[in-house]
Amino acid sequence: MNIPVPIDLLITRLERLFSAAGLSGPAAARMAEALVDADIEGVPSHGTMQAAPYIRRLMKGSISKREKVETIIDLNAIVVLDAHHMFGHIAADQAIDLAVTKAKAL
Repeated sequence: MNIPVPIDLLITRLERLFSAAGLSGPAAARMAEALVDADIEGVPSHGTMQAAPYIRRLMKGSISKREKVETIIDLNAIVVLDAHHMFGHIAADQAIDLAVTKAKAL
């Protein structure tokens, strides 16, 4: 059974759940948007159906509440980052931002 839910309401509820599980406001918002975006793009396997397992794993500690990647190696054009088991959605945003910044500097 499909029950239509307004997108804004769904994002708000997911943000609250991720915040209650220990993420900061911005990180909770990023996770909520990522899951809803996946549903909108037609990839439900990566969408809101993952919220409950992600939150359970976050609360059990198998996903870190960390929100900043660590730079392990930085050789200008090559960078190795360690996300320390944080959400890949958040880590990927940081990796992309770093790659763009470095590419512009070349």
